[in-house]
Amino acid sequence: TSEDVYFSVSLALMGAPIPPPFVASLFSIDQLVPDVVAAYAGPQSELEQSELVSKYWNNGSESVELYRRMVEEDGHPLPIFVHKAATKRGLDGGEYWPKMKRRCKYIDDTKFARGGGG
Repeated sequence: TSEDVYFSVSLALMGAPIPPPFVASLFSIDQLVPDVVAAYAGPQSELEQSELVSKYWNNGSESVELYRRMVEEDGHPLPIFVHKAATKRGLDGGEYWPKMKRRCKYIDDTKFARGGGG
């Protein structure tokens, strides 16, 4: 979208540190969850992913275990903030929606039902 281009160009011109895609996806997503980002942009290795999860989710081995459990049980990890990725008709054809609701009770049905974010 235009605001994505605006901010990416502005931040780059200011010399702002931009995290790698996988690290950014651990904090917030618009449409791609962290494991999907890793498939496209890396890191491919589970060890490298685990090291980044441990570092940026700030809970060491507990964070890594939570990440792995979400991938195994839910199909994808849930980052700290979600914008549009899990609309009822979105990710995995909407199958991820109830799994996200189970992980985070604060997800607002009404915003996502309209296709918005939260």
